[in-house]
Amino acid sequence: MPSFVTRLAPASIVEELGAIIADFDPDGMRVMIRALAESDLREALPHIVVPTLLIWGDQDVRSPLTVARDLQARIPGSKLAVIHETGHLSHVEAPERFNAEVRGFLRSV
Repeated sequence: MPSFVTRLAPASIVEELGAIIADFDPDGMRVMIRALAESDLREALPHIVVPTLLIWGDQDVRSPLTVARDLQARIPGSKLAVIHETGHLSHVEAPERFNAEVRGFLRSV
């Protein structure tokens, strides 16, 4: 779980995520991970014409903040919201802050 959440995540969240991941079908997961790893959609990003919110955990080790900043630079008019002290699953570690970012963004568009 260390690559999904920070060390600050409650044990109950870590246990729940572990149980969810244990239920993944290994063959299906392998196909999905390979597709994600081999996909390069960067050329499509400048053509996104809808309001776009990127929400990132500042402690995300699976997809560091540099990735978020690159996406923001490539997606015209996109907004980046950084949730401090969270990892890859910021919506799990900080649901209130995550929801506040989404609500604020939706009100703004």
